[in-house]
Amino acid sequence: MVEQKAGEIVVYRKGEFLRFDTEKTKLLNFLRKNQRYAHKHRTINLLQVSADSLNTYMSQPVVKVTAQSEQELYYFEGPIMKKGNELSVEYPNGARFQQLAIDNAETEFALKQLDLQHKANEAAYQAKVAELEGYRAELYEHTNRKELSDYEEGKRRTRIRELTERIKGFEKPEPVNLELYRVQRQMLEYKLRETAHLNATILIWQAQGEQN
Repeated sequence: MVEQKAGEIVVYRKGEFLRFDTEKTKLLNFLRKNQRYAHKHRTINLLQVSADSLNTYMSQPVVKVTAQSEQELYYFEGPIMKKGNELSVEYPNGARFQQLAIDNAETEFALKQLDLQHKANEAAYQAKVAELEGYRAELYEHTNRKELSDYEEGKRRTRIRELTERIKGFEKPEPVNLELYRVQRQMLEYKLRETAHLNATILIWQAQGEQN
């Protein structure tokens, strides 16, 4: 006998726990003379493991298992199914746990947005650099023009002044921070590789036989 409750007795037999209603079942217990049977409980704590890792213990005589997870858990024992973020089951008899995978849709979206923003920042930086280089190239061209009419010379000098002022007051763009982009991307990629984990406490029943 493993446990006796009000109206119920739990017995371990042939690798599984059996529950008997004491009001409906009459039990006979036979013990050999001079032999004493005892049992003990062993507690196992699992941290950040997969549902498959938890299931490896379910073939043992588990008295009680409690599991918690941020992702929803499912527990199956024959036709019985339980679900929730925290499940506690007594005498599971080899039952199995399953776990929902992590929903990466939000992380995938964030990664795409990060890439798009990086490309936009890079394009804006290159456009500003090209604009400044264009002013400089045009200034160089006008500065070296010779043999012009008075009218063209006047236009040339006016344009030189305009270009000089534009270059002088031009706000140079900040280069794109590639290191920050790489770090942010690596963090999102790492998050995408995360798998669902759970924490569990398992109470295992162990029978002991002692000879007097």
